Parts: sequence; structure tokens; C-alpha cells
Amino acid sequence: MSECNTWRLVHGLYRDRVLHQDDDDNGMGGMLGDLIHPLSEKDLAENLYNNESSVRECQLIIDWLEKISGDEWNLMSRRPDVGHFTDRTVGWENTLHQLQNSVVPYMSTRSIVSSLDPDAPLRENRPLHDLDVEDEERLLDQVFFEIRCGRLSRAQELCVHCGQAWRGAVLEGWRLHHDPNYRTQEEGTPTQKLPVEGNPNRDVWKLCAWRLCEEPNAHPRDKSILGALCGHLGALLPACSGWEDLLWAYLRAAVDRRVEREIRDNAIRQYVPMPNKYWLNVEGIFREIRANELAKHEAKKPERVIQELLALDLVPDLLERMSEWVETTNCQPQFVRFLAHLVIILRLVGRSQPQELGDNVLRAYIKILVDEGEPNLVAYYVAMMPDDDQIDLYATFLESVTDSEKRIECLRAAEKYELNIKRITQKVVQNIRNRRTELEDTDETLARKASDEDFSKISALDWVVFYPQQRGEAIWQANALVRTFIGQGKLEAARLAFDKIPADSIEMLMTQFKCKVDEKKKVDVNLPPRISSAIKEYLCHKAYLDAQDGFSDWFHHFHNTKPTPPPEPKNKDDFAEKVAHEHKLKMFNEELERWKVIMKHQTKSVKSQLYNIIVFPDGGWLVDENNEDEGRSNQLRSLRSICIPEIVMLLHKVLHSVEEYDECIDLAPLIMDETPGLYKVTIYLCF
Repeated sequence: MSECNTWRLVHGLYRDRVLHQDDDDNGMGGMLGDLIHPLSEKDLAENLYNNESSVRECQLIIDWLEKISGDEWNLMSRRPDVGHFTDRTVGWENTLHQLQNSVVPYMSTRSIVSSLDPDAPLRENRPLHDLDVEDEERLLDQVFFEIRCGRLSRAQELCVHCGQAWRGAVLEGWRLHHDPNYRTQEEGTPTQKLPVEGNPNRDVWKLCAWRLCEEPNAHPRDKSILGALCGHLGALLPACSGWEDLLWAYLRAAVDRRVEREIRDNAIRQYVPMPNKYWLNVEGIFREIRANELAKHEAKKPERVIQELLALDLVPDLLERMSEWVETTNCQPQFVRFLAHLVIILRLVGRSQPQELGDNVLRAYIKILVDEGEPNLVAYYVAMMPDDDQIDLYATFLESVTDSEKRIECLRAAEKYELNIKRITQKVVQNIRNRRTELEDTDETLARKASDEDFSKISALDWVVFYPQQRGEAIWQANALVRTFIGQGKLEAARLAFDKIPADSIEMLMTQFKCKVDEKKKVDVNLPPRISSAIKEYLCHKAYLDAQDGFSDWFHHFHNTKPTPPPEPKNKDDFAEKVAHEHKLKMFNEELERWKVIMKHQTKSVKSQLYNIIVFPDGGWLVDENNEDEGRSNQLRSLRSICIPEIVMLLHKVLHSVEEYDECIDLAPLIMDETPGLYKVTIYLCF
């Protein structure tokens, strides 16, 4: 309910501030000069409301407080009502009955008044009949509450219902005097006479009401009722029970005083002077409320602080307080939601400075939505943040999304709210890739196996593969991840990361950048340097992984599939065993020949794959002369120093195993050749 009330306040205040932001500079001098007849009290008050935003906003807050009170009354399941206790009758019927009859069944326990005019109890200092006192208390309570709810006409109806029409007439005495017939005469020939509004002797009524409020013997509730209508703050305060009541009382008195000053300063008639105490200004209304024992604790509540700062139009202070609240650990999600939407509304009306404080509030709410996992909601609110924050926040959200269908939904939401998908997907892959992996087991063999964290990094590459326009970025990010895995010796993970890139990616990039390949298979370079570097590194990784896979297959066939010769027969003189042995030996020789043929092809293939790295074209394997990223350059040099010696040793092992010793010796001059410069990274090898 508190949030609903705050939104009502925001609507009322900022609707007025937006609609009348240019009107307050216009005075009413022109209106005064154009009119033949002086303005009435009502006209003067209306002009004051039109020209002074502070008075108008105070009245809006009063209306807001009265609406809250009325809603609370309507929600009460057992609310008291005078109509439940009495039917239409004369006023003070029990007192009247006792005065008219010497003997009555229910005699009052005290000596009662001797007359029944409205001033009799106060003048004679005697009470009414006991039953009438109860009815009077009940009536005054409800009349005051109806006034507190802004329902003056309902309060008057209650007075008439209880036979106190005079009290209803008293409640009418505050109305400003206005004769509309003067205006119709100025506008043209009047067709009919209009009724005069208000009280022509309002000043006399007001002075009498003020004096009654000062009367110590008057009923407190009676004083509160008249105090609300004549601006007597002292009579109102005893009837207040909380922050809203106090604010209503202070503002009623302040507005009454300001309107009265405006009327007396501009009207031509002479008014009965009010006591000096009436003109004392109420400075710092909210400060006074915070110091009041009834409301000082309630005034510290966040919702009251928000309402206060909205009323005072202190938006920077409000944003600062909201930013502080969302940083606390006990700030409830629903309250953060309310604060975020308040920031949005303030921005819509052009009151969002300082911007960074509002961003803090929205950021806190977005983090809550991220935990909820609703892509459309997250994207909607992220779109309200500055560009860099949009990238960071939405990328953080995407890090937690692993389901393929949910990922597509997230990207569709980003498209819907026009987020920078290219930068976001790049950021999310970088964030996941840069996570540090903590190895729980230091065993080298286990450390080379892909962990769950490694699989999440590999899966993150899907973010940059969804859109064909990002294929270059996908290759770049995959290369970075493959470099890391190769450096850690995780060839399985490196292969999985490499395979995330669709096989047609390079062809797609060539098409996108309109590259042409001539008859000599030479590419007409139209590629940006970053794309060109990414493609070359991609091909380098492909060559290395293919070589590793090829060597693994060769090693397996060489050591695990070679036929084993049959054992010698135990009894060489046994003819049957001898024949069986000869048959097995024949089968062995046939299998051995087949194995040698297969190994010949395998050896040729793996030699080609290993040589592809050693004699890699265009400067060498993982050589990028156009690279401007120092970190990447260091990684490439490190991988060359690790992988090239490894590949040379694998090639030497293959050649030595198949007894191609001449080619083993030929490796030395190849390594020492200045053109590829392999000796710079294989200097520790000894042959």
C-alpha cells in the first residue's frame, strides 16, 4: 500500500510540474489590468494556485494525504459510523427530553445545561446528558475524520443526520466569497442571475473559529475540526497520530496562511485583523515532523524519506539515498524494483541527474533479474543503461546461460531492445575464457584432461557462432582458447574448441570480404589485418592438431597392431604341430605384409602432417608479424618454443622407428636453416 501511495504522489506532483513548468513565470498583473471589477477572494486564490507552484504542490500533497486516509477508512472491515448508532433525530435528544420532563427513565448522572443553543455547554460550563455526550464524541470523531479524508460534504451530511444542522453550517463558513455575476457583465449581457458563492463575512467567521480554537474549555475534537478549516495548527496537532497526519496538519495551516495573505494583500476591502499568532510562518515543515515524537521514527523509514524528498523536489538527494540503500545487504528485491522504476519515471520527466546514481539503482535491480533468469526483462532494463554498462551487465547474464534454446531466446531479446550483440557476445566469451581454472589434483596426467570449467569455456564459443557476421570474431576467440589449452597440454580440449568453428568459416569470410583466389591458390588480400591473423592462426592450430592426431594414430598402429609371430611348436618332431605352425607362420607373414603397407601409408601421412608445421608457409608456424597485441605475441612465441621442438622430436621418432636414418640426419640442416629459423626455438635438442 505504501508503494501505491508513493506512485500516486509521483503522478500528482510530476504531472503538475511537467504541465506547468513554464506557467509560474507569468504573473497576474495583466489579468488585474484587464478587469473592470476587482477580483473576488475565489479569483485571487485561483490565481495564486495558478501562478505559485509551491502552493499548488502543497495542495496536491494535501489531496494525496486525504485520499490515502479515505482509502484506509474504506478498507476497515469494522469501521464505526454514526448512522449505526442513531437515526435522523433532533440534536441532543436526551438532553432535550430531560429538560422537558422532570422525571425520565435514564437521568443524567451530572447536572446538565439549562438551554440547548450550540454555545450552551461552553457558556454554562455544564455537560450534556451522558448519552448525548457519547453521541457527541462519536459524531465529532467521525466529522473530523471525514474532513481528514477531504470529504467535507459528507461531514455536513452527518451533522444534519444527527440534528445538528447548525454545525454543518459552521463547516461552510470558510468558503471564499465570489460573485460570478460581475464576470458575466464584463463578458456580455447576462441571461440570468447566478448565485453568489462563499461567505461574505469569512474574515469574521475565521476570527471566531480561531478564538474557539484558543478556548481552553472547548472540546478538543471541536477545536481540531475548526482548526483544520481556519488554519490553527495548534488545534490540529493533538488530533494527529502519525507522519501523514502531521504532514497534513502542517500543510493545511501553511496553505491557509498563504492564501489568506494573498487575499488580504490584493483585495480592496478591509478585513477583520487576525491575531499575530496566525501569521507566524511554519518553516521547515518536514524538519518539524522529524522532530515530533509521534513521527520521528516513522520519518526515518525509506518510503517516508522518498515521499519527503519527492515533495521537496530534491531529486539529487533522493537518488543519492536510493543508491545507498541498494548497496546494503538487507535491501529487499521488491523495494529495489520500486526504486528502479522510480528512477525510470524520473528520467522520463527529465529529472535524472546525477545519472550515475540512477544507474547504480538500475544495476542493482538488473542483478536481481539476472538471478531470476528472465531474458526479456533483463534485456529491457539493460537497454536503459549506458553503452559500456549494457555490455558488462548483459554479458554477465549470458555467462550463466548454458541451454541452447535459452541462449537463442537471450539473443532474440537483445535484438528486440537493440543491444550491441557483437560486443556483448565477444565480452561473454572473453569473461568465461579468462576464468582461472583451479586444479584440485596436481597429477600431470589428470591435469591434461578437460575439466568441467574447460567444457564451459568451450561451450561459450557458441555465443559468437550464432551470427554469420561474427564468424571472424568466432575464429579469433576460438584461437585464443586453443592457444590456452595447447599451452596446458590439453589436446582433447583444444580439439573440442577448434571443432566449435564451422568448417565453412574461412570460405564464408572470403565471401564476406570479397576475396579472390587465383590459379596459383594465392589469395587477393582484402581482409582486415585482424581477420587475416585469425585465419592464419586457425590454420596453424589445424595443422598442429592434425599432426598430433596423426601421430597418435601412427603410434597406436605401430606399437599395438603389429602382428605377433606364432610361438615355436613344443614338439618339433610332431608332424601335425609342424604343419599347423607353418600355416600360422604363413598367415603371420601375410598379416605382417599388410601391416607394413598400412604403416607405410600411415608413416607417409604423419610425416606430411609433421613437416607441415616445420615448413609452415608465410613466415612460419604461429608467426604473425602484424600482431599488435603484446599478450598474444608472448603466447605465440611461447607455443612455438614448446610445440616446434615437440613436433621435431615426434618426426625424428617416426623416422627412426621406420629406420629412415638418412632423413633423420636431414633434419639437422632443416632446423639450422636461417629462413625458417627453427634453431631459435629448438636449440636445446641434441641429435
